[in-house]
Amino acid sequence: MEGNNQAESSRISTSLEVEQIDVNLFRSVNLFVPVRARGVFGGQVISQAIVSATKCVDPAFGLHVSNPSFPLCRV
Repeated sequence: MEGNNQAESSRISTSLEVEQIDVNLFRSVNLFVPVRARGVFGGQVISQAIVSATKCVDPAFGLHVSNPSFPLCRV
């Protein structure tokens, strides 16, 4: 069971990695696109945005609240 937790933790950390390509400009290292999906998970994009933002501001400033909403889009 411990091995599963470490593997899952590693996948989560990898999915949040961003690389800095310029001042205040970051790019995802690994975007997970589920099979048969039209795009990526919004939660992953929001999480990567938070990681990027924390790399751009003074460490004294931190995220206070994040309350995203992902309405179902029917086409």
